[in-house]
Amino acid sequence: ARSEWMPANLRPLLAAFPAGQPDAPRRWRLHLLSVDVCAALGDTDAAIVAARAGLAAAPPPDRAEFHRRLGKLYEKRNPLHALNYYNQAAAELADDDPALPILLKDRGWLHILQREWPPAAADLARGLALTRADLPALRADLLDALASLQRNQQHFAAAIDYARQALALREASGDLLAVAKSLGNLGLHYTGAGAYADAVAAHREAMDTYRRLGNQEMVATAWLNIG
Repeated sequence: ARSEWMPANLRPLLAAFPAGQPDAPRRWRLHLLSVDVCAALGDTDAAIVAARAGLAAAPPPDRAEFHRRLGKLYEKRNPLHALNYYNQAAAELADDDPALPILLKDRGWLHILQREWPPAAADLARGLALTRADLPALRADLLDALASLQRNQQHFAAAIDYARQALALREASGDLLAVAKSLGNLGLHYTGAGAYADAVAAHREAMDTYRRLGNQEMVATAWLNIG
């Protein structure tokens, strides 16, 4: 059953492995899975412990995944540590590694939160250039980050353009929740630009979708944005 593979079900299974099993060349993969399971359950401390254990066990070519995850885990508690881990992962990943655009997206957001505009722009532009066309969700996430970067610098026309591109990708994918969130983002950019009628229209359209999905929390968020 699918529920057997949910994080809450996986965690006791991972803990049941005896010490030293599987053998050392493969054990780091178990640590990597443990990091993701603990993070999904909201146990950041346990995820960090697992990541550090995996970092010690993994061969050099595979340490980037642990550095990348440590960066994500430290984003809120210590942005400087997070940036250091992201930098280590970036130095370890090849340009054709599919994890690199994800890393650049996350590091770009961290730069935005630190109000470091040039490095944010460099990371996000590079991430977008490296993301394959058959990964529309990741491309949309990068475009959203670029839109936020432009809005933070009060470049509202550019922000709206990036947000519209992200919305188009999500509409093509058919993911209604992602479309609604994208409409909400667009509404925020319209608000920044002073285009209040367009902002209200975007938030109302997002709200209608949230209602159809039964997501009352996001309906309330849309009302707040309209207000």
